[in-house]
Amino acid sequence: MLEEKLVKLLRRKYRIMSFDKESRRLKIRKSIRSKISGTKERPRISVFRSNKSIYSQIIDDTNGHTLVSSSSSDVKMFGKTT
Repeated sequence: MLEEKLVKLLRRKYRIMSFDKESRRLKIRKSIRSKISGTKERPRISVFRSNKSIYSQIIDDTNGHTLVSSSSSDVKMFGKTT
């Protein structure tokens, strides 16, 4: 977090534009999260896809709790998937 703030300050001071993948991804994530918030009646779903698995969470942002989480590796543990 502190490193992120320092980078932002340096970019403003020296007008440096960075187009690396990580900073672009964080900017997109921040933009989406500012518009979307989960409630108990209508929770938010978060999905992360890696090269090997898919992970998902259902989140209540008002209380700050993850209601349910699952991954494709959990499914493989219990049996064959088709």
